[in-house]
Amino acid sequence: MKKQLLQLSGILLMTVQLSFAQGWTELTSGTNQNLYGVQFPSADIGFVYGDAGLYKTSNAGDSWQETGSLTAPYPCYFSSIQTGYTITANGVEKSTDGGANWTPGYVPLDVLAWDMYFVNDNLGYVCGFMNSNSEASFMKTTDGGDNWIESGISGAMDGISVFFTSADTGFVSGGSGIFKTTDGGNSWTNHVTGSNNFSAADIHFPTSNIGYACGSGDNGETIYKTTDAGANWTLLSNPFISNPLLGIFFTSVDTGYVVGGNGINSGTLIQTVDGGSTWTMSYNTSVTLNAVYFTSPHTGYAVGENGTIYKYSSSTGISEVSSSPLISIYPNPVTNTLTIETATAQGIYQLQDITGKVLLSGSVTATKLNLDISALSKGIYLLSLIDGEQQVNRKIVKE
Repeated sequence: MKKQLLQLSGILLMTVQLSFAQGWTELTSGTNQNLYGVQFPSADIGFVYGDAGLYKTSNAGDSWQETGSLTAPYPCYFSSIQTGYTITANGVEKSTDGGANWTPGYVPLDVLAWDMYFVNDNLGYVCGFMNSNSEASFMKTTDGGDNWIESGISGAMDGISVFFTSADTGFVSGGSGIFKTTDGGNSWTNHVTGSNNFSAADIHFPTSNIGYACGSGDNGETIYKTTDAGANWTLLSNPFISNPLLGIFFTSVDTGYVVGGNGINSGTLIQTVDGGSTWTMSYNTSVTLNAVYFTSPHTGYAVGENGTIYKYSSSTGISEVSSSPLISIYPNPVTNTLTIETATAQGIYQLQDITGKVLLSGSVTATKLNLDISALSKGIYLLSLIDGEQQVNRKIVKE
């Protein structure tokens, strides 16, 4: 196994060097019917849903059990480990006990729902299309699903995916582009138009400014990126254009995964570690995958046809080694500015808190990089430097 070393400037140190074992494995779901969505409100508790109903795990996917006695719940969203929402033939249903029991509530007047997103237990959004005219539809609740407001999105043909970066700012993607609102859905503007005829199947924002969308267009199966909160979108280069792209999730501004498939005998599971500049095959599968979700940069799930659930996990073997001039990180402890010096000026970095949440990330493009961490609270953080198949982690103390 290749080794890479860390050095703190001016002081003697021992470093943490990580050899990564990572990959996707198939889990036993308990059903052979198609799965369309996956979500984990916590690291261990997660839900998948599809034609057979709703399935729950309480041990990070080691085992799954059908729960709730729901018939084809779609879509489904858990705003917490206890509170969940779905739409069935009975209308909007809500659970307050982790999916065990569901109470029917509001019945949409003119909406066929495709996706839902909750900012918190009370504020939620649903997108779909109107049965009356096939225009994209939008529903909003501010009281935990007791009442809903229905409206259309002018100029949008379908509402396939919805994602909100704040209570008022959100996006609906569908058959005629990506629409943005900054007033909680009262008004919408289309930010992806033109000759590409982009039909977005899914959308995800790892930060309020940086977002990604996957779908189909004149250029084949396509992926778009925004760096200015959805005002402008750039078409990314993607060599995997033969299969429809159906789901997308980014664990940081640079690292993300896209899934899809042709529904017959070819699946897609690709990844990027440089913000979409390049894409590689993350896992070779013949199964069409409909959705992907990560609970941390090191743990993720993908679901699809025939009850398929794949789990991604990366484990580390840790050993202490002597200091070396290859990489220098200083000062540590640090108050305001953390400096990284490398010999190669390549790769990516991530700074996480102790829960695994990514706070800072980006590309290493120079031999010296200064990170402003003055806004972070005092405590212990983990800095990861990734270069190809090598990853080095360093514990950082913020004072």
